[in-house]
Amino acid sequence: MPRLTDHEESGGKLKGGVVNFLMRQSESSSVGALIILWIVFSVGNNSFNTPYNIFNVFRTSSEYYIIAMAQVFVVIVSGMNLSIAGIGGLSAITVGYCLEVLGLPPLAAVVLGALVGMGCGYFNGILITKLRINSFIVTLATSFIFGGLVKGLTEGFPFSKIPASVTWIAKNDIAGTVPLIFVIMIASAVFFRFFFKYSVLGRELLATGGAIEAAKMSGINTDRIILQANILSGLMAGFAGLFTVARMSAASPLIGDDWMIMSFAVAVIGGTALSGGKVTMVGVCAASILITIIKNGLIMLHVNVYFLNSFLGAIIIAAVILEVVREKYNERYKN
Repeated sequence: MPRLTDHEESGGKLKGGVVNFLMRQSESSSVGALIILWIVFSVGNNSFNTPYNIFNVFRTSSEYYIIAMAQVFVVIVSGMNLSIAGIGGLSAITVGYCLEVLGLPPLAAVVLGALVGMGCGYFNGILITKLRINSFIVTLATSFIFGGLVKGLTEGFPFSKIPASVTWIAKNDIAGTVPLIFVIMIASAVFFRFFFKYSVLGRELLATGGAIEAAKMSGINTDRIILQANILSGLMAGFAGLFTVARMSAASPLIGDDWMIMSFAVAVIGGTALSGGKVTMVGVCAASILITIIKNGLIMLHVNVYFLNSFLGAIIIAAVILEVVREKYNERYKN
């Protein structure tokens, strides 16, 4: 039987090592797709890499990242939040109402908006943990409650008197290309990376989602953790609403209408396990940019905009399939 040369053996090990490394990284598919599509759209349209377009891509992806994190916090404890749009919208109009009708200082209005988001998350969490109602049912119901409050309180009209002291976070940039909010996104991703890996609450969130019975046996108050996950989800949804107000310079009752699919899309494509217990911040960041450039690039290539959601749905399915293949590969490799 012919024997491989040392060069062939080392080459095979190197190749296998690279493949194994990539297959073990849950964010590898989103990062790889991001790099490939960025190159494709750059070649396909000369306007793609202009400072103006890059600014818009990074700013929009930052908004998607915040929306996704609202979903991530509940998904990692094996739950879901279908009321993210309603929470974000309610937080947004709270800010608009406080500024335009009550005449409160901008800081007070923003704090109240964030507190409304946390309060909505707390309400969801109480129903889930105390009444033992499935998170799907609870958040489906509260999505109608929060969304109805938004439409009822505004009667379909936006609050448009938003001062520059609120909108600056969405308007400012660094070096004319990188939005300030994108820098904040990267900083928060680094923070959450260490939060989930080293903090007590972060590790308990992952443990609860990974194996709730084992977490209980380890002394973790899983009801408290699920409640805190929903509060954090509400807070992030509130932040998403506040940022959208800053970007639009208005608190519109339409804020959040397309958030639910986006929150799951970024989370799933970014490698967050729907079964709970696993999240990668690199993946979430990459997925938020990936989805943004797909929408942006397809428009630049003059693809029919009415098919954008079809592309997004196909990408979500592809991401799930890739994750299944990756997990089976890793199981086989371990054995």
